[in-house]
Amino acid sequence: MGGMCSSLDDDDNPASKKKKWNFKTQDSLLLYSGNKKDNPKKLVISLKRSSAIWSPEPSQTAIKEIKEILSTMLQSKQTLVNLVLSYTWRGRVAPRKNRLLGHEDDLSGCVLGPEDKFIVSASQDSTCRVWDIRDGKCTHVLKHEDPIIELKMSQSGQLILASTGEWLHMWNINTGTLVKRFEVESHIWCFDMTSDCLYILTGGDQSETVHIWSVLTGEIEGQMDIPPIGSKPTSEGVRHLQIASDDETVLSSCGSVISLWNLRSGKQNRVLKGHEGLVTWCEFTNDIRFVASCGEDAIVRIWDTRSGRCLHKLQGARACIQCGFTPDSEYVIGSSEDNTLAIWDVQTGEMLRQLKGHTDLISGFHITRDGRYIVSWSKDNSVKKWRVYDGRCMRSFDTETSINFCCLTSDARFVITNDTSFALALWNVDQSRRASGSS
Repeated sequence: MGGMCSSLDDDDNPASKKKKWNFKTQDSLLLYSGNKKDNPKKLVISLKRSSAIWSPEPSQTAIKEIKEILSTMLQSKQTLVNLVLSYTWRGRVAPRKNRLLGHEDDLSGCVLGPEDKFIVSASQDSTCRVWDIRDGKCTHVLKHEDPIIELKMSQSGQLILASTGEWLHMWNINTGTLVKRFEVESHIWCFDMTSDCLYILTGGDQSETVHIWSVLTGEIEGQMDIPPIGSKPTSEGVRHLQIASDDETVLSSCGSVISLWNLRSGKQNRVLKGHEGLVTWCEFTNDIRFVASCGEDAIVRIWDTRSGRCLHKLQGARACIQCGFTPDSEYVIGSSEDNTLAIWDVQTGEMLRQLKGHTDLISGFHITRDGRYIVSWSKDNSVKKWRVYDGRCMRSFDTETSINFCCLTSDARFVITNDTSFALALWNVDQSRRASGSS
């Protein structure tokens, strides 16, 4: 009986229809029996062929229902019932590989360098730290006067931009020296830089203007003004900025309006209108053919960049938080406030799969470089790795603290999050517990 796995489906069992159990469809039970030192026999019971594992230990009320379910569904296997009724619970253990200690306050973010050789972390203690991943040593401490809100790294991996809200600092990561400081009139909500690091774009909370900064002079060299809709001012501030791979096309969002710009001329090429609420996220495909956007109106839209036409309106159940394309531009992924992820076909607009398993709001997700997997993290303190092909949850683990951010290595084997004691934690996703029923 050791290692036996029983897959039970409520819909296939007439007895289960007589009583409505209180378990959610994503719940699973990981049950153990016997002395832990003597190779305890394991029995995994999946409800509705779920791929998640239920943790932590269930309440006494839940345990009572578990016993009733087992007694009802396994009447012909009384030995199994007796075995399970005396189980001891073993929760999941997150596969933490390493912890990087040194910060003195909560961490707000981190970025990975080229080839995953180093990490740059940002903290409320007003410092950024550069870490060597191989030995976990801190090579540089970048000191600021205020807490760090957001980080971005140049494509070359030599420069880092750190925002404190009213100031933007550019650092040389190799030497740990400050290259330039930029003072912004309004609170910075978003920023990006060209691949050659010669220009920086910033958007703030008190203006509908995107400022273009020259890195050489440290001064504003131009601006992009977002016109109001009709006679009504937008007064929303610039929420999102992205410079495309051609270093010319710029994407910005302000309120419900999305704009496409030419960086060289500063002129607006297209205005993408259609959202009925605040746009919370928008981004290009790698080839700049399409734009995906989402917002409070619970709709993910796919736009044609050249014509500015909306190709598909992808309806969600709740407000959408984030959206993004797979590297091959075949699929668009969206997360919403109903704690789920959805996968749509870019060409047809058809929803292919809905990924359920998180029990609280999904804070964000990353798509792996090969486009095969999605790694998501949630306010339920869990990290999950999903397979795009069939939407199956392949790996899942819990952290010991609320997750503020999550970085993914290039091979998708490790994720980096904040941890207890103001530390960075490196987790091995491949060595985390495999979700039950996965293959």
